[in-house]
Amino acid sequence: MNRNKLVPKVLSPSVKQNALQLVSSLERYEPKIVKLTILIWCLITIIYAYLYVTTVLGFPDLQDYETEWRFQLLAFSIFRLPWVILVLAIVLGLEIRFLKK
Repeated sequence: MNRNKLVPKVLSPSVKQNALQLVSSLERYEPKIVKLTILIWCLITIIYAYLYVTTVLGFPDLQDYETEWRFQLLAFSIFRLPWVILVLAIVLGLEIRFLKK
């Protein structure tokens, strides 16, 4: 598998090297566990986004565009999704660290 295809070409050389190291480390350690973790993360994120949107849409004082799913999903992706991605990165880092041992 060519790892260079997995990393965008617009990255600086040092960032690209770090990304290639991460990709290669994910290939070395139990890919099934990492894939399962990402799958579970995706399912949890979908449920979390659904609950977030339905909760916000239940507020009585929403007006116009605030009552649309698209707007609420955009708000979720701006304000909540970065934190969820950060948690995924931490969990994957811990998995890789403990799988090394």
